[in-house]
Amino acid sequence: MNKKLKYFLIFIISCIVIAGAIFGYMEYKKYAIKKDVETYLTETKKIDKKDITEITPYYSKETGDRFLLVYVTLKNDKKEYTYMRDSKTNKIKLESYNIGDKTY
Repeated sequence: MNKKLKYFLIFIISCIVIAGAIFGYMEYKKYAIKKDVETYLTETKKIDKKDITEITPYYSKETGDRFLLVYVTLKNDKKEYTYMRDSKTNKIKLESYNIGDKTY
């Protein structure tokens, strides 16, 4: 195997490993905040796990604390909630909620 091909393969493999690590870290952060919000809702807000119909973490276009948010809907509740982690206190807090097309 010539030298250029060897370096090229090392470069490609390194890029794949780095991209995989970045993707894995981002997925881990989404999983961690999802579990933290679920724990917050069940332990602090005393909401039964069966009443949570959807809990979805996502990355927003915002920066800072609002970069990673969690969308939550509850059974028999018309509101759609968005939670975030406050970086100063490291606690989960309600970022906003929607009723129909109005955001509060």
